[in-house]
Amino acid sequence: MKYWIFILFVFVACQKDEVAIPAYFQINEIGFNDNINGEASTSKISDVWFYVNDQKQGIYEMPCTFPVIGDGTNNIKIFSGIKVNGISASRDIYPFYETFDTTLNFISDSILSLLPSTKYKQNLNFYSEDFDGLGNNFDISINSDTNFISPFPTDSVYGQLSKVGKVVLKDPFLNFEATTFEIDDFPSAGSPVYLELDYKNNSTFIVGAYVNFSQSVIKKSIIAINPSEDWNKIYVNLTPTINESIGAQSLKVFISMLRPESMNSAELSIDNFKIIYQ
Repeated sequence: MKYWIFILFVFVACQKDEVAIPAYFQINEIGFNDNINGEASTSKISDVWFYVNDQKQGIYEMPCTFPVIGDGTNNIKIFSGIKVNGISASRDIYPFYETFDTTLNFISDSILSLLPSTKYKQNLNFYSEDFDGLGNNFDISINSDTNFISPFPTDSVYGQLSKVGKVVLKDPFLNFEATTFEIDDFPSAGSPVYLELDYKNNSTFIVGAYVNFSQSVIKKSIIAINPSEDWNKIYVNLTPTINESIGAQSLKVFISMLRPESMNSAELSIDNFKIIYQ
């Protein structure tokens, strides 16, 4: 009996010795530095989608430190994750950022700090407005009783001075609505289309679309964006709206804000407006 106990002890001890010890990775942020037509771009990448040898290891909100089982040389891919429509429960890989792809030597029981970076993919289509010029790529809707402040004021957007599109609704003005020009070259159904937008507001505003069919125009509200005292960025998913608009001749994206009668002044500032598709 003593021999069996000794054999069992040796077997269990061997099993413990064979437990894999992971390597650890630390990522505080994914860098982003890109200019589109000379215009500075911003990002709000929240998550790391981490792949080893094309196998997904996990999704991690930054800053993060996480274990990965493996040793020796391995290929890693890091995809930039976002909160779709600003919703924490709706996260996805942003389809227009390049993948960070490299080969690393995994060292067990050690922490490797990574500094991944990304930029826009090539051959993308942009409908953009950064309010740096004299005019802008918006039409003021017939539903609007006010316009952007002109000339465009300067604000500190994430610490960088920039001209912005600003709207102030004071008595007697109640409603603002601006639309893009008509866009008629969106991709086929299923292909991703996003709106990127930096904003600061003290009253809720709406992002939506006018869908132009041959004999009718349908107005669709897509998302209501809550007040933000500081500059914030949102990625608005326009893909479902495009998918529902098969047969339409064109589409115009709109931004609208209604001043509540209880407010003396409703204000909205926007910058780095980009509709992106491939």
